[in-house]
Amino acid sequence: MRYLLCLLVFVSSVNPLIGQSKSSDTRARHPSFDNLRSGIFFKDAFQEGIRGQRPTQQAVDQPEAVVEKPAETFAWSRLIEAEVIEDEIKAIKLQLDDALRTAGSFKGRGYQQARVDLTVAAMLFAIIDQYDGDVRWRKSAALARDRTARAASNAKVGTDPVFKESKLRQQDFEDLIGGSTISGTSKEFTDWSEICERSPLMKRLEQSQQDRLSVYLASEAEFTKQKDRIIREAQLVTVMGHVLAAENMVDADDEDYADYCRRLEKAAAAIVEAAKQGNYEQARQAEGEIRKSCSECHELYRA
Repeated sequence: MRYLLCLLVFVSSVNPLIGQSKSSDTRARHPSFDNLRSGIFFKDAFQEGIRGQRPTQQAVDQPEAVVEKPAETFAWSRLIEAEVIEDEIKAIKLQLDDALRTAGSFKGRGYQQARVDLTVAAMLFAIIDQYDGDVRWRKSAALARDRTARAASNAKVGTDPVFKESKLRQQDFEDLIGGSTISGTSKEFTDWSEICERSPLMKRLEQSQQDRLSVYLASEAEFTKQKDRIIREAQLVTVMGHVLAAENMVDADDEDYADYCRRLEKAAAAIVEAAKQGNYEQARQAEGEIRKSCSECHELYRA
């Protein structure tokens, strides 16, 4: 009986709570999309809603790759035209023909001029190999450079072996000018000191200034007549001035000497410009600057 009474008390106390729970449980109505205006939502979000390029994903904690820039080459075409290089190589071939006419003439004084010509040719073949434009003999230039440079270095004396080697280089020139190529293995270019020595370049500069430019610029009439030769000779002087001051060349690290070379290069370039414009007075002034820089340089430095 006591148990039944307790049960009735418990049920009566819980029943009001149950009623309260049901009466307070009001839910929001489900939304209706029947009356929505068209165009609010995309029919296909991936096709219609995504525009533009996808952002580039970057790897986390990955160092940036170091991209090496290609080595910059010097713009030789600013100093010397391809046609001038070709004409000078052909002229050197004719001068070698004369120096190598006989072994006796070569051993007399021919080897001295051959050394100058071979040195200039080695320089020009090196320029051809690096040239920033269309130029003849590029395929064979590196090998011709190395062979000619070696022959020029050996031509300090007029011995039979040097004569034979110079004859082989003469044949190389003949093959190249005739349209053939030469075969062999060339070395990697390192610096100009391995290609051409200063002394023969200085002798060629002396020939350019005293025997050619000063003669071509002796009068305005001669200037007009020799315009093409003036341009060719001045461009050759320009590149020789540039090479003489190149890294590892003798005295190139001396600022005074390098300044003389820069003055020489600048004056020769001025002659080229004056000849193209037909400005005789400007060409004469620039030629005087060449003579002055050469004279002052020779007072301090020996070839």
